[in-house]
Amino acid sequence: MREDFILDESVSDLAEKMGSTYQILSEYFRVVKHRRFTTWRKELRIKKAQKLLIQDPHLSIATIREMVGINDKSNFRKQFKEISGLSPKEWRIKHGITDDPSED
Repeated sequence: MREDFILDESVSDLAEKMGSTYQILSEYFRVVKHRRFTTWRKELRIKKAQKLLIQDPHLSIATIREMVGINDKSNFRKQFKEISGLSPKEWRIKHGITDDPSED
């Protein structure tokens, strides 16, 4: 399954598209992944944002935030910092990108 597809799906929608149920998919995440689906999806979104911040330094943080499915600026910053320990701007600086076209 493509990662981009999963970033926009709820556990119910994803279960339906997979021919499963909410309960079975939720249990899979709890038992196999040792986390809730929403936590797993958040981690995927932030990992994708981390890659984009480095691979496409011309993209603004706002654009990347929207690309990974997080619309709220403060929520994105909070989630990003929770996963990486840095803000999106600090992440870019840490990886040698100082010519940043975006807000933080």
